[in-house]
This record gives sequence, C-alpha cells and structure tokens, in this order.
Amino acid sequence: MKTRWGRSFPLAPQARSHGYLFTVADGVGGMDLGEVASSTAVSVMTDEFAKAQDGTMLISLLPRLIQHANAAVHDCTLASEYRGRKMATTLVACALRYDQAIVSHVGDSRCYLVRQGKCRQVTQDHTLVNEQRKMGLISTEDIADSDARHVLIRSLGPEMFVSPDTTALTLQAGDVLVLSTDGLHDEMKEPMIAEIVSQKKNVDEIARELVAKPSRSMGATIPRPR
Repeated sequence: MKTRWGRSFPLAPQARSHGYLFTVADGVGGMDLGEVASSTAVSVMTDEFAKAQDGTMLISLLPRLIQHANAAVHDCTLASEYRGRKMATTLVACALRYDQAIVSHVGDSRCYLVRQGKCRQVTQDHTLVNEQRKMGLISTEDIADSDARHVLIRSLGPEMFVSPDTTALTLQAGDVLVLSTDGLHDEMKEPMIAEIVSQKKNVDEIARELVAKPSRSMGATIPRPR
C-alpha cells in the first residue's frame, strides 16, 4: 500500500526471512523541500530493509534504519542543489514478522492499534505540547486548540543524529495497525478510526475510506496481520 509518502515492503519470497515493513513519512510544513525529505526517508528505509541480513532482530534493525534515513535527509541539505535550504520529515515505521510488530518513529506521525473495536495510540508525539502535557502544564483536551500543537521537538534531517522511540507489540488475530500523518489524526478521533478499520472490507477499501473522511487528509497505511 502506498500513501502520499508511504510504502510497504517486501513481496515474497523475502517476507519469511525479513518480515514486512510499512513506512509513512510527512515532510515538515513551513520548511523547504519537505517532499524531498519524506520521499528520501521512505526510500532509504525500504531499500535498507531489503538489504538487511536474514533473521536480523527487528527491534534493533528499525532504529538503525531510521538513523540511516536521518543521515540521508541531512546529507541532502549539504548537496549543492539544496545547500542552504532547510528540509525535515516525520516518520513512523512498523516491521511485522509472525505475531510480532516493532514500531519506531520520530515526530508526530503515529501508529494506532485497533483491537476488538477499540483504538489505542501506540506512539507518543515528539511535539512541544505533548512534552508540556507530560509535565502537567497543559491538558490533553487543550492540545487540539494549541497554536503550538505541530511544533516538533524531533524530526529527521535537521541534525546529524536522531533518537527514535521504539515499541514492541505482540499481535492477536484480527488486530489492525494504522500508520498515519497529522492530516488524518488531527481530523479523526480514535473511535472513528476504530469504527472504519473494524469493517469487514479489504484493506485497500478501508485505507481509501480513512483518507477520504478528513477534510485535510494526508494519508494512512494499514498493515493487518493474517
């Protein structure tokens, strides 16, 4: 499945040894060349995943791939055609192998787990307001109305090194993982996400319905365990 800048990998026969990788990136608004940054990050993630040694531990592989993607985006800013022009992107990636899912992210692109009709946010946004929420300076309800809700404290590209957050999940039959950018989750509450992805439809139909709902939708990728 593919979104504005999202991609899944691999096709058989590497699925058994590598698992599956799903990646969504969103170029940072207000910065030059966000689309270059997001496409570069996704390309590096999928290309390097394909080259990984068979059976590599996904929980160590995914953060390493994000470091490679960050370095590639950072290097773009040093290229002669882009010199002096800023670029950055958020990124969320999910690697699946058997019943294990590894989720790693930087920025405010998210992963949700929908289980038995209920939606739970797996990732925590790397934003100023989320840090303020954790310190008790702002409530969860106030975040949606804050002018600073999209101010990132981490993203790919601006610095030579980045620190992704990584989470391991054990999946159950019927679980659905949703990877989304802020264009989707800013406009759609968790109960609506759960309602849409819990329908008895194929994954492509569900993805189209998700991105059609919000007025400013940017995209979502949905890996469903079988």
